[in-house]
Amino acid sequence: KGMENMGGFWFVWVEDRIQAFFDVLYQVFTRFALLMVWLPFALILMLPALWDGLMTWKIKKTTFDFSSPIIHRYSMIILGSGVILLFMGLFAPLAIPPVVLPSMIIGLALMAGLALSHLQKKI
Repeated sequence: KGMENMGGFWFVWVEDRIQAFFDVLYQVFTRFALLMVWLPFALILMLPALWDGLMTWKIKKTTFDFSSPIIHRYSMIILGSGVILLFMGLFAPLAIPPVVLPSMIIGLALMAGLALSHLQKKI
């Protein structure tokens, strides 16, 4: 007698924590699926941006155009930060507006092309 209420508070708390964990897991998988939906758009933007950056770099190698190491470094920093932010966005405990992901993809494509076009002339 008296053991039927033992651990009542503890089990409710643990059940709430498990439910919160699975809610976060559901949100991560939903955001990852959305990221995979935008992947073809990212490829459509990234390939021409990289090609343009490569061709601009090759033109700069044969002329007296200036390849700025400052622009290259800052575009690489922004590119790396953007990729980190994309993956941090999977776990962010806040609502992310729908326009953020395509905007980040566009920005990453521009920064990748800019970084490639400002590589040093001799590699």
